[in-house]
Amino acid sequence: MENDKGKWRYTSPTHVVRAFYQALKELEEEGGIARRAERYRANHRTLVDGMRKLGFRTLLPDAYQGHFITSLLQPGKREIRLQDLL
Repeated sequence: MENDKGKWRYTSPTHVVRAFYQALKELEEEGGIARRAERYRANHRTLVDGMRKLGFRTLLPDAYQGHFITSLLQPGKREIRLQDLL
């Protein structure tokens, strides 16, 4: 784009540009990165606390656990088959 006067080399990815614009707009409306991170931390805490009450454990100790991706270990040695859940 820098060498072509701001034009895309091939077909412009309008859906990607629009989605990125919308994502930035929503981030700003929410109060920025710090506020979003606060919300993610609160959601993570709610999830982990609730799942622990049901007997689940987190894969990682709390000291190493992030608030964006959470891996849980099911209680006991119970086998869960996807077919049984459908």
